[in-house]
Amino acid sequence: QAKVVLTGEDKQLDAVTRGGALRYLSRPNVLGTSRIETIRRQRESWARAAVMQLRDGLALDALQAHDAQGLVHFACDSKAAREQLIEQYQQFRQSNPDKQAVVLAQHWADVEQLSKRIRQLYQADGLVSKKSITLPCHVADRMIRFEFALGERVRLTKNDYRREFSNGTLGTITGLTQLEDGTTHFTIRCDDGRTLSFNSKDYCNEHGHVYLAQAYALTTYASQGITVDGSVFVLHNVGMDRATAYVSGSRHKDNCHWFFNQSSIEQACNNGETLTQSEALEAVSKLMSEDSYKSLAIEHLEAKHAQERQLEQELALEAGLIPELELELDW
Repeated sequence: QAKVVLTGEDKQLDAVTRGGALRYLSRPNVLGTSRIETIRRQRESWARAAVMQLRDGLALDALQAHDAQGLVHFACDSKAAREQLIEQYQQFRQSNPDKQAVVLAQHWADVEQLSKRIRQLYQADGLVSKKSITLPCHVADRMIRFEFALGERVRLTKNDYRREFSNGTLGTITGLTQLEDGTTHFTIRCDDGRTLSFNSKDYCNEHGHVYLAQAYALTTYASQGITVDGSVFVLHNVGMDRATAYVSGSRHKDNCHWFFNQSSIEQACNNGETLTQSEALEAVSKLMSEDSYKSLAIEHLEAKHAQERQLEQELALEAGLIPELELELDW
């Protein structure tokens, strides 16, 4: 007599491997669903409306609303877009020392470049020690070596329910000791107010790769589920679809800044021909409104069977085996 309650957001990013199950089960003819439609994360009403527009594939309306608030930024190329983002991010940090800020990008290559630049800013401000320990880490099924130091911004990359560690938890390293046995002891002050303390050998995979990563910039996937009590700075990529745009544009409580590469938009949407900023915004919004969700095998089978039934009926109609009226009613 157990009751199972499935929860989630079927408009956000699917699992990397086996995606699409929640969306399928939510269909009215399968299980159906109850939805919470009220958005509480964003403080401003216009921002809450813009998040719903991103969710519903109305990216142009959402981007125009952000543009009216001065939150849309265009640059001539990818390097200029990254530099513009870093500049705006640094201005926000200096003007709002008590606020959180997170940088998002779709691809690891951009995340790594942005993280390196932002970490240098933290070190220049004396917030992160220049004395660091380099460790192999497990992030999104890959091994990446990260430098860790006192003051480092980090995130957990694996759920450990026994310790109440949650994948995606953000925090700052307040204690870092390399022990004689070669392991490292961490103390992390989490953004949610908790303090975590653990040894690297107790929070790692079978190869000793620690479930920890630097957190100056995150991939959109890694950001899913977090709430930023401040602003988010998004480096756009022309590969962003509806789900990616929705997740990227809904992590903040205050503002979401969008940074666009004009040349990549022109290349992807206009065969490299020049576009005005408003034309580029309209063109890229079409890409950000496309819904490219994953489908289950059963959905492909259902579609195949539906096509077969339609073909059978059309052939029967041509052969005069069923009246036309009956076909229309059945269809």
